[in-house]
Amino acid sequence: MPEETKKLKGGQPGNHNALKHGRYMSRKHIHFSHTTADEQLDTLDQLIIAVKKTMEYTYKVGLKADTTQEINKTLNSLSLASYGLCRMLHIRDRLLNPPQCPDLGDEYNELIELIKKSYPV
Repeated sequence: MPEETKKLKGGQPGNHNALKHGRYMSRKHIHFSHTTADEQLDTLDQLIIAVKKTMEYTYKVGLKADTTQEINKTLNSLSLASYGLCRMLHIRDRLLNPPQCPDLGDEYNELIELIKKSYPV
């Protein structure tokens, strides 16, 4: 009977889920405290620029790849970074243009107006 390998605690080797959604980012690296919506957008814009620059650098380094394994690693990195970039762009869009939901009633719309007054863009 073959011996069963014991699963490690947490994500298994090769599991990139943490990179896809970023929920497992170390808390010591997060230093944001925002008081206004403008500060939130400014920080988000800085993060978007940083991810774009990192993707551009990764692409340039990947052009020099010699083996299939290096090319696959580059493509995987770019793919995971694009997940994060798309999510950040979606959040930015939601902050700038909150969705209009007339079906949810007056209470919801009043809440949206209160939020807009509290955090003017």
